Amino acid sequence: MKYAIGIIGVTFLLLNACAIKPKYLSNDFTAPGMIAVLPMHNHTNDLDGPDMVRRLMYELLPQRGYTSLALPMIDEKLREHGITDGGQLSAVNPQELASWLGVDGLLFGDLLEFGYLNVGFYRRRLVQAEFRLVDARTGEKLWVDERTVSRKEITLDSKEARKAFAVGLAEKTIGSMLNVHLKREARECVTKILRTLPPY
Repeated sequence: MKYAIGIIGVTFLLLNACAIKPKYLSNDFTAPGMIAVLPMHNHTNDLDGPDMVRRLMYELLPQRGYTSLALPMIDEKLREHGITDGGQLSAVNPQELASWLGVDGLLFGDLLEFGYLNVGFYRRRLVQAEFRLVDARTGEKLWVDERTVSRKEITLDSKEARKAFAVGLAEKTIGSMLNVHLKREARECVTKILRTLPPY
């Protein structure tokens, strides 16, 4: 019996040690009430990626118990103050942003990678994003995490490579038209990030 309990204890410690941890977590973390999922700062050449990843964060955030102000309302209030792009947010202090939006927490996001490379023999789908939660009252950083999702396919057969190139090109074209390009990877990236956010 003691042996079994010991095994369970060791297993628990190992699982705890392997638990996914955020890039940063404040020792004084207190979950904010109402949150604003802000427009993302785009570090890529893809114009649709930031909106997609932001919408996914907004949709999945309630799974951790959080409530966010509706995205159209956030965007409207930001436009009233001349903010139309996530890259402009760094020029405004968190307390001022919070007063415009009437929220307790601000969720900033950076889209670092969002691309699809297809050369037939080698295909790669890549999404990398970082999010950080800030206390709107104090401006204190509460939590930060960054995750990358990458899928690679390699073929050495020339016939298969030509086929893969054609299929990949069609997937990218249709995906862009329907605004679902890289959505699976983006959803997985956001899901992984949210796993490290303490629940509300």
